[in-house]
Amino acid sequence: MNGTCGSVIDALKKHLEVDHPDTLTVDQLVTELHRNFITVPEFVPDMLGLLSDKDERDEASFLILKAAEDLDNHVYIKKDSEILP
Repeated sequence: MNGTCGSVIDALKKHLEVDHPDTLTVDQLVTELHRNFITVPEFVPDMLGLLSDKDERDEASFLILKAAEDLDNHVYIKKDSEILP
């Protein structure tokens, strides 16, 4: 995975570790991933690994899933199936 992509994933992970993630910050980081790394599907498992139940309103999870789903279906499904049982 690209180093810059890894930095964005790390920043996103940090923001999602709190009980109530700041949706605006999460949205900005997910948007950066989507805009800059949509052609790098390797980030999908790392990003989907950040899904959490800590966000009571599920806003962060929705943003993450929406970005992943915007990939080509065959890429999204292939990468998704690699991490899901």
